[in-house]
Amino acid sequence: MKKTSDAASVSVALHLGGAIRIGGQRIAIAELKDLLDAVMATGSVQGVAEWQGLSYRAAWARLKECEAAAGRPLVKKIRGHGTGLTDVGRALHEALARAASALEAPLARETRALSRSIAGVLAEGTQQLTFAVSHDLLFMEALSRLGLSDVAVVGSGEALTRLVQGRADAAGFHFGPVEPAEAGPPFADIMKNPGFVVRPLFLREQGLLLARGNPLGVAGLADLAGGRVRYVNRQPGSGTRIWFDQMLADAGLKPADIAGYELEEFTHYAVAAVIASGAADAGLAARSAAERFGLEFLPLGWETYYLASIASLPEDALDELVAELSERAAATPGYRTPPPAG
Repeated sequence: MKKTSDAASVSVALHLGGAIRIGGQRIAIAELKDLLDAVMATGSVQGVAEWQGLSYRAAWARLKECEAAAGRPLVKKIRGHGTGLTDVGRALHEALARAASALEAPLARETRALSRSIAGVLAEGTQQLTFAVSHDLLFMEALSRLGLSDVAVVGSGEALTRLVQGRADAAGFHFGPVEPAEAGPPFADIMKNPGFVVRPLFLREQGLLLARGNPLGVAGLADLAGGRVRYVNRQPGSGTRIWFDQMLADAGLKPADIAGYELEEFTHYAVAAVIASGAADAGLAARSAAERFGLEFLPLGWETYYLASIASLPEDALDELVAELSERAAATPGYRTPPPAG
């Protein structure tokens, strides 16, 4: 996981391409889309010419070539308003726009992967991987130990969003003690998408963090209701928040029953710090956060923390990180290594 040298700085651009064949005619998709975009944006052949850096005659000739290949008029003169698209031209423009939008995220992911691969070939190394991860002490320590510093700590949902959009190479996420198929989007979706590889990193124990000595005598989730206990929550989209909301629903409780439900923090440590300061009495977080801040811990269950990456990432790119986390999980209270696959 070495950084690429300056000499191998690489920039890659992938775009919508290919061709449409109609009979013996061929239309380059990128050229057609750009022409139709220009007509829509400028409303004149002169505007198309300026958009594409052509003469008026050359722009008009290109439009006519596309019409000849399609066998249908694509543009029309509009009295007093220049040039516009015909119904066929507009339908083609909308179809191409939908395709471009659908391919935007996959192209962004593959642009990152190709850029890294080329840089690796040129520099005999690899570019620094970019991570978007839900906060976890063990994970952050392992990333630091391996010198992986391009890390954004976000909620589980946001981590996967960044991965899907091509803004990260790998995402760390969790969603409570449920089967992946029951987790709902985006978690269940990423698990079955062949464009990504998902592997379990470790199991970790989550529970209620309570003030030292548990002065309010909290014995379970039901004790959070009624306004006596001040709760500190996690932000929407985080795996811990999703789990907490599900537990409330299973217990027949509503957010309005929990004093402090609207008070939100973004990491396990932040939740622990609020409780340790006396500003709240309880919060859901990992056991490691309770131990770090000297808080009481009421276990509620174990969950799996996953790592997802784009499928085009080299198979061994994350092996060192996975091995480091497996070793740490086996030796740290509140963590376990995942069971063997199958």
